[in-house]
Amino acid sequence: MQNRKTLRPGLKLALGFMLLIAIGTLLLYLPVSHQDGVDVSLIDALFISTSAICVTGLTPLDISKTLSLFGSTVLMFLIQFGGLGYAVVAVIIIRLASGRIDASTGNLLRDSLGADHKIGTKRLLAVALAVTATMEAIGAILLFIPFSAKYPIGRALYLSIFHSVSAFNNAGFDLFSDSMMKWNDNPLVLITIASLIAFGGLGFILYNDLADYLTKHKKISVHTKIVLSTTLFLIAAGTVLFRIILPDICLLYTSPSPRDPQ
Repeated sequence: MQNRKTLRPGLKLALGFMLLIAIGTLLLYLPVSHQDGVDVSLIDALFISTSAICVTGLTPLDISKTLSLFGSTVLMFLIQFGGLGYAVVAVIIIRLASGRIDASTGNLLRDSLGADHKIGTKRLLAVALAVTATMEAIGAILLFIPFSAKYPIGRALYLSIFHSVSAFNNAGFDLFSDSMMKWNDNPLVLITIASLIAFGGLGFILYNDLADYLTKHKKISVHTKIVLSTTLFLIAAGTVLFRIILPDICLLYTSPSPRDPQ
């Protein structure tokens, strides 16, 4: 039987994701995760947990009408773990528990993020956490402004945090039943969500490179230049093409919404 210490980083990552999915499934299957009078099957719980960890946003159920506050909070943490990556979460736990990160764990972190093994583990971890916390905090603050005009303060704050986490991690989950359609006439919501999606999709390697450029005056890598230029081009080109090719749809979604959020 193969010793756990000899497992390759790739296999450790796979097993880690499977473990997170299993834990998420069990938590989402608990009655406390469901709204009153709603039952969620084990298969549905497994599907939602897998979708959250793998940040796809697919769901067989309307989670806004299915999951309780506890359930949606579990979902939010699954999204966060999936976006950060199992290795990042594992490294944080190991760091807190033992105070040190061994070479094997460091390699696991770099492999999970596709980083060069020359990059320091602590540096990469610090950048990942700092960028995530900063972006999601800014997103939540901006979303709270319009949400607080429609919901009680507590609910608005929760919705702001949930959707900021979901957007930055490119998860696609929402608590409005119809995605962002209720906010099609609110530029602040749409621009904030779109920006979080774009910034979250750039990757931590790019942010580490930018941090080196700003603090150590190192040259920006080819990888970063390609990612930034390609992202900007695709967003700009896509926006223009949608406006030209689908003018009726664009006009439809810029007209005042006849419905207010429930």
